[in-house]
Order: sequence, then C-alpha cells, then structure tokens
Amino acid sequence: MTERPALFPGTPASALAIFAHPDDPEFVCGGLIANWTDAGARVGYVIMTDGRAGGAGLGDELITPEELVLRREDEQRRAAAHLGVAPEDIVFFREHDGELFHTLELRRRIVREIRRFKPEAAILFDPRRRVMPGYVQHPDHWTSGEAALAAIAPLAGNRLAFPELLAEGLEPHQIRDIYLASPVDPNLRIDIEPQLERKVAAMNEHTSQVADPERTAGFMRDFARMAAAGSRYEFAEAYHFIRFGERFLTLED
Repeated sequence: MTERPALFPGTPASALAIFAHPDDPEFVCGGLIANWTDAGARVGYVIMTDGRAGGAGLGDELITPEELVLRREDEQRRAAAHLGVAPEDIVFFREHDGELFHTLELRRRIVREIRRFKPEAAILFDPRRRVMPGYVQHPDHWTSGEAALAAIAPLAGNRLAFPELLAEGLEPHQIRDIYLASPVDPNLRIDIEPQLERKVAAMNEHTSQVADPERTAGFMRDFARMAAAGSRYEFAEAYHFIRFGERFLTLED
C-alpha cells in the first residue's frame, strides 16, 4: 500500500458516529468504523431515535412499540460489537422514530455527548442530501445531520454556549475532523474491502430490520462497489471530509 500524504485524514484517536436510527452506523460507515477500531481508535455512537417505526424484518411477529425499542437497542449493541464498539460507548436519545426535529434541546444533548466523549472525529449524515435517484432520504437522516453539524460548530467548542454544561464539568471540545456520510459531493473514499464482510455481519444483527439477509448483503456489496468506482479500490465508502483549519487537504492518491 502506498504511503499517504502527510495531511491525509488518517486514524483518529477517538470518534463519535452521530446518527438517527439503530442500524444507520453499520449501513453507511461500518467499514470505516472497523478500520479505525482495528487501528486502536475508540469509537462511540450517539443514536437519536428509538427505532419504533422500523420493522421490515418482523414479518407477522406481534410486538409492542416499547418492546421493539428495547429490541433495537439490543440489536445495535450486538451489531456495534462486530465493529469493535463497546456497549458502554453507545448512547440512545430515544426520540420517536420518524419524528426527529432539529431543536435547541437536541443540539444541547449532542453537545453534551461531544464534550463528554471528546472525540477527535465525527461521522454523520450529510444534511444536504434530501433526494437521490429513485430514493427520498429519510427526514430523520438529514435532520440528525443538521443538528449534529450545528452542535459541532459553533457550539461544542464554545465556552459561552450552554454554560449550564460547564456546571456539569463538561468543558468545551472542538471536533477536528468531520466525515459526512451519504454525501452530495464526496471528496474522500475509504477502502473497506478487508472489512466488508464484518460490515455485512454487523448489519445482519439488526434482525428486526433485515427481512432478507442475503438480499441486504448483496445490496451492501453493490453499494460499496459503486462507491469505489473510478478509484483504485474494489469496495469503498464515500464521504465529504472536512478538517477545521485545512482548506486544501490531499485526500486521495
């Protein structure tokens, strides 16, 4: 493997994956997360909604919304374990699935987790992505991205923002690197071939969501192949990468 330019993003010491639903991290960035944890990074999750509105894998199974919430959280912990994420590093906000709104309180909750975890990097949905060919992006997805970006800048690193958090002992913290997933204009592709089957296995832990594991696996492989198109990789994940203070990074060799 060729040596990366000095300013290439590299592996952070720690990172937060900040997403809307249980199963979002595995589906969109499971390869990147596995790459990082294998290299020694600590990765945590912030999952904003409770997942009560998703159940493609349930079939005719009868289950209450409250039971589904607990089941989805258990599935998320098991899925994350495939990728090297510890259960104690997963936070669930339990906003109602399908009803996520970008509010000041949601920003505050995200800022609290950023200041508590102190990640060097964050992965989140690109909030600009609303539609794509044949698909309408779930509003929870872009809402979670909007709220996470607003929390990262300018709030998490600003001592004057949410001063009540200082009273909790949560000092300001600025995330350096941002990876926007499902990006409108990708500028970085990450090789995930060594991690692809782990990513698929992690996704298949979400049994309440995956009606046909083989079909889902095939779709994930096809999606990774499309993300790699034009690069030297066979399977990749695509991101729009931002590093604070650096406007002209060398991202791909």
